[in-house]
Amino acid sequence: HGTVKNGDSAGVNPPFHKAADYTSEEMQKAFAINYFGIFFAAKYKIAAMLKNGGGSVGNISSGCGLRGEYSVAAYTATKHAICGFSKCAALDYARENIRVNCVCPGVTNTPMFAMNKERDPAACQHLVEQNPMKRMMDPREIAHPAVWLCSEGASSVNGVEFVVDGAHTPDKQPAGGVLETPPALLPLLSKRQFLVKQRHLPSVSHFLLFICFPGVPFQHR
Repeated sequence: HGTVKNGDSAGVNPPFHKAADYTSEEMQKAFAINYFGIFFAAKYKIAAMLKNGGGSVGNISSGCGLRGEYSVAAYTATKHAICGFSKCAALDYARENIRVNCVCPGVTNTPMFAMNKERDPAACQHLVEQNPMKRMMDPREIAHPAVWLCSEGASSVNGVEFVVDGAHTPDKQPAGGVLETPPALLPLLSKRQFLVKQRHLPSVSHFLLFICFPGVPFQHR
């Protein structure tokens, strides 16, 4: 089995900027190392696995690959690219007995984080404090699930994003709530075969209804 190591473990991390303030050179460097490091490693490992009857690729992305963050658009874009590439590769090679998964760590005590801390200690401390566990991840806490994903014990696990971030990602998700469906909307919903509870509309359905019926008022309680 082959494990693909994340390109940014070499220590590249673009400067902190607002999204449109990155230079093309900064963005290209971020992708050249963080994304294309993953791409080329996976490309040649998969070629070898195809000859050998299968295997398992474990890419390291980031929690930033699942959400947005302030002032790190270049880094975050590369991590989204890794997640997207991994899911597509999982679909492309599933029948060839090749699995491709991602590990998405939170803030981890690595040399790259130490460099960032020297550059902006306040921002890095804020990242740690944002974590519900109020600490950084240890590199071994990232390595163990990565090894498991590439093992026979995970032989049916394919195309997943395995989050190891001390509940930081769930804490970032939009909060649910009790929503009230306007009575005038109910006939429209029934015509479209929506199953709706008038007093307790899940947040996902709320989002879908907002898309289908723009301008309809919903109220959080």
